[in-house]
Amino acid sequence: MVFTNILVAHDGSDHAKAALEMARRFALDDANVRLRLLTVVFPADVDPGMYYDGTMGPDVESLELDQEMDKAAQARALDELHEAAAMLEGIPADRIACDVELAPAAAEAIAAFAKGHGCDLIVMGRHAKRGILDFLGSTAKAVMRKTDLPVLTVE
Repeated sequence: MVFTNILVAHDGSDHAKAALEMARRFALDDANVRLRLLTVVFPADVDPGMYYDGTMGPDVESLELDQEMDKAAQARALDELHEAAAMLEGIPADRIACDVELAPAAAEAIAAFAKGHGCDLIVMGRHAKRGILDFLGSTAKAVMRKTDLPVLTVE
C-alpha cells in the first residue's frame, strides 16, 4: 500500500519526534508524499460564575480570558510545529502542512482531522508505560479505536 497523505500527531515529546522522523522517511522515499503535522491543544476551562439573576453560568470576563488563553496556546503550538517542520531535512516546505486543533480529547480530534483531510496513514508516538497490556499509550489506543485508517506507532 502506498501512502501519500500522512498525518503526524505531534505533542513535542521524544516519541512524537521519532514519529516525525519515521514520516520523514516515507516522504524521502516518495516525492508524492505529503505530511500534515497536527497538534491538539486542550481548551481552557470555563470557570462558572454567578449571573446577576442568581443563576450559575460563565461570566463574560472568564469567557474572554479563556478565549485569549486558547488563542495563545494555539499560537505557541503552531510555532512549535513550524520548528518541528523545519527539522524535516530533505522535504520541501510545500509538502508539509502544520495544523493545530482545539479539542477536549486528543484521540477524537486526531481521528476526525485525519478523516476530514483525506489522510491515508496516521503516524504517532506511543508512550507505553508498563508491560505487554500497555504496549501502546492510551492516546494511540484510542486513535486506533476511532479510525479505520492504518495507525503506525513509534516509540
